[in-house]
Amino acid sequence: MDNWTFFQVYLFSIIICLTITISIIMFINKGLKRYFENLCLNKDIAKFFFKLTNIILILGGLSAGLKNDYNRGKDSNWLTIAWDSANQIKESINSLLILLTIFAIVFFILNLIARKLNK
Repeated sequence: MDNWTFFQVYLFSIIICLTITISIIMFINKGLKRYFENLCLNKDIAKFFFKLTNIILILGGLSAGLKNDYNRGKDSNWLTIAWDSANQIKESINSLLILLTIFAIVFFILNLIARKLNK
């Protein structure tokens, strides 16, 4: 297989990883924005944390999507390319899952602290 084929599959995998990342961000944006507005008294600080969270999610999905472990040896074929591409997408989803789990735990703790302070 030539390098152009690997490049096409690599670009396709990156596009899929970015699509998954952006769809997750769009899915949680409304609730995340409202959460930060309720947690912070200052709207500028809420906008900062909202944008920071989106940037971290984009970088997390993109960093795993840019990983390249394609088998380019003589025994490479369409099956190995498909498995390598699926592995790249799986790594991106795993990275996003870990980031979202960390964010959920941190936001839960911040919510509990805010409730204690408001009582």
